[in-house]
Parts: sequence; C-alpha cells; structure tokens
Amino acid sequence: MKGIGQWILDVATFVKWRDGSSSNRTLWCNGAPGAGKTYISSVIIDHLEDLAGRKNNPVLYFYFDYREQSEQTPFKILQTLLRQLLSTYSHVPSEASSEAAELQQRILKKQGLPGWQDLKTLFIDLCGLSEVFIILDALDECDAIDNRRPIIELIQDIKNSGARLLVTS
Repeated sequence: MKGIGQWILDVATFVKWRDGSSSNRTLWCNGAPGAGKTYISSVIIDHLEDLAGRKNNPVLYFYFDYREQSEQTPFKILQTLLRQLLSTYSHVPSEASSEAAELQQRILKKQGLPGWQDLKTLFIDLCGLSEVFIILDALDECDAIDNRRPIIELIQDIKNSGARLLVTS
C-alpha cells in the first residue's frame, strides 16, 4: 500500500514540526474511530525513522490499544519509551551518566528497582540532549480511570523537555 497516507508528509504544519521551524513542538491529531490515525502514525514513524538514520534523531513511539488497557500502565509505557531511547546510544551520554550510574548502583545494592519518578527524570533529561521525536498513538484508548492522568503529566514533561511530540486520539 505504498503511497497511501503519504499526503501527511507534505502538510505544512507537519513539515514545520518535523523540521523544527515551528515554535510548537507538539502536534495533536484527533479524529473519529476508524479514521486511519494509527495508519497515519505508522507512516509518520517510518518517515521519521528514515530521516533519523541520516540525522541521528531518535524516534520513539507507543501504540495504545483499548484491548490492552490493563497492561498499558504509565510505568510500562515509560519503560518502553526509555528502552527505545537508550537503544539509540552506544553508551549513556555523559550528561545523564551520573543519574544512570546512581540508578545502577541502587539496583546492584539491591535497594530496589527505579520507580516512576526516577525513570521519568532520566527519560526527560535524555530527551533534552538531542532532537527526539515521540509519537503516542491512540491516547484516547488509554485507561481514563487509572492511567490517563499520569500519562498526561508525562506528556507535559515531554513537551517541556524540548522533544517533538505527536499525539493521536
């Protein structure tokens, strides 16, 4: 289905967001269920990954699914995004190495695994080190009772980090 959905890549708002020439680093795409937002998200992710290979910009993404709400906790979502981001580095950047080393020491000393705040702080700090793209697809399928508030707070922190964020709902 090559070519389908490619129109989004030529929309001026998207191009300015992608190129960093817009002061708004967040795009929010909403639409009716079944309108093709997830397909468009995939087109954008593929496009950004092609560019990332040339520009070394990490592309992180998460697809929410209403059938997996109990599994898609804020902690697991953050772990997924952090794992994707860390996989783009051959070593932890020196700007974040002290935090990462501290977390590693806590684990080695059996003082427990890092919690939400520790991981969020590390993630946000790493997002501020380079041009990071983050795509969150189908936010409306996130459990509204238990999970949506921490995810919205994470989105706000991501926005403040300087990362470029695309959310569909």
